[in-house]
Amino acid sequence: FKISAVPPFQVTAISDELPLTFNQTHKATTKWVAFVSGLHYSEKDREVVITYGAADIECRALTLKIKELDALFSGQVRFNTANSHTDTTGAAM
Repeated sequence: FKISAVPPFQVTAISDELPLTFNQTHKATTKWVAFVSGLHYSEKDREVVITYGAADIECRALTLKIKELDALFSGQVRFNTANSHTDTTGAAM
């Protein structure tokens, strides 16, 4: 999300889903788990590095140019339907 630069720091925009990679080889209860754990901004490179955990067993990093990050703020809050959370029986997770 984006927030205003002055107090009370109101939310001004919500991004689409981050393009995180899931570990689908792990057990069904955690294969769709991904949680952001860190953020680094490089003004020199004009990019952000987002560190995250996948399936509670891996550490990963996603690097996005600022342009790519800004493109996630479409104003429509889209989520990737390719990541539909279903197990091998087709039941929703």
